[in-house]
This record gives sequence, structure tokens and C-alpha cells, in this order.
Amino acid sequence: MSVGAMMTTKVVCVRPALPIEQAHAIMVRRGIRHLPVVEGRKLLGVLSDRDLLIRAVLDPDGTLRYPDCVAADAMTPTPFTASMQDTVPQLAARMMDQRVDCLPVVDAQGRLLGLITTVDLLGVLRAQPGAAALPFRFTLHDSDEHELGE
Repeated sequence: MSVGAMMTTKVVCVRPALPIEQAHAIMVRRGIRHLPVVEGRKLLGVLSDRDLLIRAVLDPDGTLRYPDCVAADAMTPTPFTASMQDTVPQLAARMMDQRVDCLPVVDAQGRLLGLITTVDLLGVLRAQPGAAALPFRFTLHDSDEHELGE
């Protein structure tokens, strides 16, 4: 499957000067976890829900409050990216190796074309014939690395 066929092309983006409180509201309203930060179509960084949460303060009433900070200050600058020539295994390896949940897809000039997320990759896996029959095995361990019984 090609990158173009699996990437999200209707990407919600923000400008660098957007206050992060507004970025959080956009994420909640749209049900998304990543906002590419762009100037024109040029990718500057990615603002994730984690980037926001590490800056948030929890009020006693349970409300998240954000400091006066803008997307450019909170984003991950120069994020790992993907190109239209990447293969699914390359994308999965890059995301696993770099421990990221999204890869902006950019052209040679750094212009944003789309976004690949872990959800997109899981969709590819789910669509594979026999995917439901994959033999997943796992063992549970506690925090001290002791195997947990049944």
C-alpha cells in the first residue's frame, strides 16, 4: 500500500503563534492528538497532546490550565517525517525506532502533504487477509520484572 493511500490528507494544522490553550481546544473538538505547526504549507514542527499535557496545570476543580505559551514554544521542532516513497515497513520501523505516534508526510521542499499515525498503520494491518488470526502471545510482568500468573 502506498503512503498516499493510507495517509490522512485532511490535516488540521495550526500557526506558530496559536496559544496552546486554543490548540488543546482544537484537539478536543476534533478528537485528534497531533497538530502540525505550519507557516504557509512549510512544516515547522508537530504539537502533540503530550506536548500540551507536560505544560498543563491541573486546577483543584479538575480543569486543565495552560500557561501563556504558543505552539512554536511547545511543539517538537524538526519532527521525524515521511515521504511519498516510503513503504509501510519503513514507516512502522521509523515510528517504532523513534518512539513517535505520527509522521508528517512532506515533499522535497518540506511542504506538508499529509500525516501518518499509528492508527493509520493499524488500519493497514487490520485490512490484511487473515489479520484476525494472527497469533499474538504475551506475558505480563510487574514493575519489578516478575512474571505475573494467570
